[in-house]
Amino acid sequence: IGNDLILHNEGGVSAEIQSTSGDSFIRFTDGGSHKFSIGFDNGDSTFAISTGSGLSNNQAFTIKNDGNIGIGTTSPTRKLQVVETSANSAVNIKSLGDYPLVVESTDGTAGIRFKDDSAQQEFWYRGNTNAFYIENPTKLGLGTSDPKNQLHISGSDGTTSGIRQSRAGAKIWSQEIDSSGRLQW
Repeated sequence: IGNDLILHNEGGVSAEIQSTSGDSFIRFTDGGSHKFSIGFDNGDSTFAISTGSGLSNNQAFTIKNDGNIGIGTTSPTRKLQVVETSANSAVNIKSLGDYPLVVESTDGTAGIRFKDDSAQQEFWYRGNTNAFYIENPTKLGLGTSDPKNQLHISGSDGTTSGIRQSRAGAKIWSQEIDSSGRLQW
């Protein structure tokens, strides 16, 4: 009833290709238990891979008709959106190389934004130089990818290689190294 094709091994693995008035999908069964389904969910116009019997529930992977991909969500709002509803990490990226994750932007700026429900923190790298660099074990480089101390600030001229501190724009303290290497306050 609604099955177009059933490939079945009694008590073993089977696959059903179904096309109903609702969904068109392939369902995989092992030992009489439905394990996965893959196909078109007519209810929300998505291509999905689901755990269990059909596509309407338990979608693990969703592609919307606008091309957005969701893992753990049936309504992704980005090109790739991963949702984890437990306390576990949503994504774990591991690589044998130096760069397990590369973030690129076509406008010359790339950024990573860290955000929780109550506050927002932003971490940005901008431009074509090492504007912000963190090296293990606790070295921070501004303008250098090879920090020599816990805080290493480097710049090309006296206006960019220094420290500036202000309070609501009213009181300013600054320290700079001029082009001849002299420290200025």
